[in-house]
Amino acid sequence: MRTSAAFAPGHVTGFFSIQDQDEDLLKKGSTGAGFCLSRGVRTTLTESKATWIKIGDDICEAPVSRKVLEVFSRRAGKSLPPLNIHHEIDIPLGSGFGSSGAGALSLALALNQFFDHPLSWEQAAACAHEAEVFCHTGLGTVMGEAYGRFEIRLKPGAPGVGQVVLFPVPQAWEAVFCLYGPLSTQGLLQDPGVRDRINSSGAALTSELLKNPCLSEFTQLSRDFAQGTGLITPRLAQVLKWSDSQGIPGSMLMFGEGLFFLLPPSQAPAFGEDLSARAPGARIFHSALDTQGAR
Repeated sequence: MRTSAAFAPGHVTGFFSIQDQDEDLLKKGSTGAGFCLSRGVRTTLTESKATWIKIGDDICEAPVSRKVLEVFSRRAGKSLPPLNIHHEIDIPLGSGFGSSGAGALSLALALNQFFDHPLSWEQAAACAHEAEVFCHTGLGTVMGEAYGRFEIRLKPGAPGVGQVVLFPVPQAWEAVFCLYGPLSTQGLLQDPGVRDRINSSGAALTSELLKNPCLSEFTQLSRDFAQGTGLITPRLAQVLKWSDSQGIPGSMLMFGEGLFFLLPPSQAPAFGEDLSARAPGARIFHSALDTQGAR
């Protein structure tokens, strides 16, 4: 019985600008910047008698995953056998952690491994990007997750089509998150008012970060973007006011009702405890940063 598996890291977008005018799905995407997490999605494929897709413990329709199957079959010229597909997810769903993109990307890479690599690594990753864009669940997430680390997306599109530059971060820094709940990426990306605010706020920030690619500049530009879009909710604003007073700035997850903070590991545990007391009802958790990208 044949089997294969692949992993894609979660991803947090700090700021972005929508670039989806091209009719070619591989050229649609976004410019902007973000970072990847050591947590993410591991997808395992097993040849079986019937196809089902399981997310965690639940069998689901999983439209993005089914689109990946369709795109991969077409691009690789392969007829897919019945497969059991299991997405093991170690990041929150629908809350700005790139879970849909990581599921799509890990599935595409696992399919390529299953069939003994009929596509190049970037061609396989591009299948996930095409599925995400088609389903309106993401624009630049797969591009960031493919290469990992901290990325600045200079040119929109799929891996192998778009362009990213990576910038280093201090070793072993962690992200601390304060999460109240999800926001609909699909709904927000299709809202004309939100799209206009995103593009007017995010258009110039990529070039600004290129002048000084460091964590403090990334966080500040991300905050400028979040404020410019008008998406920061009152309870997020209250937490940010407090964290600023502690000398630890943060910004909003795109898209989720939550915040991220980047800290050295010596500070992260105590800050997380203080944050928990200041944000009742929120989920507080940590993650190390990814250094490899999808594999």
